[in-house]
Amino acid sequence: MARLPKPADVKKLFLVHGEYEVQTVFRDWLLKKGFQDIEIPTRHFEIGLG
Repeated sequence: MARLPKPADVKKLFLVHGEYEVQTVFRDWLLKKGFQDIEIPTRHFEIGLG
């Protein structure tokens, strides 16, 4: 498995691949690791990155 960045270095995470049930389990795991702002966007959701 790839090494995770430090939670303090990450402002926001978007989980965009995989089944919703798996995304929620992964989100919970990331929250336990200290990541704070994690979104699971709906399909075709768009956000500006700048």
